[in-house]
Amino acid sequence: SLEGGADCISFASGQAATLAIFHSLKTGDHVILPDDIYYGTKVLLQNHFSRWGLEYTVVDMTNLDLLSRTIKSNTALIWIETPSNPSLKITDITEVVSLAKSRGILTACDNTWASSFFCKPLDLGIDFVMHSTTKYFGGHSDITGGCIITGENNEQTKVIRDFQILGGGVPSP
Repeated sequence: SLEGGADCISFASGQAATLAIFHSLKTGDHVILPDDIYYGTKVLLQNHFSRWGLEYTVVDMTNLDLLSRTIKSNTALIWIETPSNPSLKITDITEVVSLAKSRGILTACDNTWASSFFCKPLDLGIDFVMHSTTKYFGGHSDITGGCIITGENNEQTKVIRDFQILGGGVPSP
């Protein structure tokens, strides 16, 4: 309810949540990542998903012209992290969403640092919001967790939820 989403899928960690979004894509899909991003997100694509034929390109998300030129015919997802970690770069979510929607591309936003208090990416058109609930939601960093909030319940949401259940990424009580 903090994000105003249609559904929330909880995970054992923020990385498990991120992993589920990437797992919902197909072999041969292309992902665009920010050049300043949580280390583990890029490593997932670089070391794990590249073996499965998932492609990615890293780009400065503050440069919309460069972002536009980075889009390929097989681009399936643009991943946003704003403010970014660690340099705190700010991405214009509305402009990125507009560009993505005009080309039929999904968008996901790691909203961990901004939190739902300062930014509501779903209100700006983002398809999926990811949080590492270990940080602000947990309050003390004494628990590990993650979540994905979806803008709507659709087939992609079902694939992510199936991965959460079947992949064992569920949080402990």
